[in-house]
Amino acid sequence: MAFYLWDAVQCTYVLLSIIFNALLVIILRKYKKEFSGEFFNLCISQAVADFGQLFFGLFVFKLPCYGWYFDDLLLVYAKGWLPKVLMCIIWMFTTAQVIGMLNLAANRYTALAKPTDYSTIWGGNTVLYCILAHWLVPAIYAAPILFVGVHVERNNASDYVTFYFTDKTVENIYYGTITAFAMILGNCTVLVLYCLAFYKALAYRRKISSSTSSTTAQTHTAANYTEVKLAVCGFSAFCMVFIYAILMLFTYIAMDNGNDPQATILQKIRGLLLDIYSSMNPITLFIMSTKVREKFGELLHLSKPMKTKSAVTEVSKNYATSPRHRNQSTPNLAMISTSLNYLPSPSNPSTRKLSEAYSRL
Repeated sequence: MAFYLWDAVQCTYVLLSIIFNALLVIILRKYKKEFSGEFFNLCISQAVADFGQLFFGLFVFKLPCYGWYFDDLLLVYAKGWLPKVLMCIIWMFTTAQVIGMLNLAANRYTALAKPTDYSTIWGGNTVLYCILAHWLVPAIYAAPILFVGVHVERNNASDYVTFYFTDKTVENIYYGTITAFAMILGNCTVLVLYCLAFYKALAYRRKISSSTSSTTAQTHTAANYTEVKLAVCGFSAFCMVFIYAILMLFTYIAMDNGNDPQATILQKIRGLLLDIYSSMNPITLFIMSTKVREKFGELLHLSKPMKTKSAVTEVSKNYATSPRHRNQSTPNLAMISTSLNYLPSPSNPSTRKLSEAYSRL
């Protein structure tokens, strides 16, 4: 009974996560002017992968496997083409999630560790190539499943429906490669990238604070803080995968030792962590970004559109109210333009950071 309650709670969470991921994609596309930039383009691609993993995981695996829905249909085609197609799709989305995580980590590392080279590295067609790799590599990796044996059967003891490869060699190859690539190589690479990114961000903030004027230091510090917040979003999702990988290792150990009850519990926890990972992208952006929360409210008609002050108005106001310029006339456009040199330029990412702090978050 406890397992059935767990399954019901998990399926409810997955359904809500599917809706949340869909809303994130709609927001990032509908308000693309507010969310322009390479990071958000990669987020859209990753959100699609998360949505696919959650959607197919719920309606193809969880509900049928628990014997609640579609299970009879799967059993009718238990040894036909349907299990192959479904297994291929779910493996493709799973692999795409890993590659998307690597793309986001590489983007955040560049933004924090190499800000002056950011536009050079991510300019041109780099984002397009990353998105193509995000989907072509998983498609190529999962395509052979269409040509191997995949069966579905019902476990009489638990009444669950199970997918499995008929050829043990194929099963070992797929589970071995996904473990080596996603859980070991992928996790280690992402961990190193984020650790280096956060270290460089801290070093950069100290350098700016000690070597530049207070105005410039505040400008670059705000920009650096914005990039760190975006990096935290990706790192939070990575943490779920890292814990998932550790639990997978303990699950295999329990299965090898013949401890089936412990392995079953670990598998349940792993499944929940994978679902949480698939929903972390929109959740962390919602928590960390004021702009994302605002657009969620607008899209769902929970709040009215907020009027944002232009950069020129803000600079003029700060100029007029500062002690140094209180008794002087309001600056002309040329003076405002000079002040706006601290704001980002599309061609210079090292100086475009402050704008992102105001417009994206």
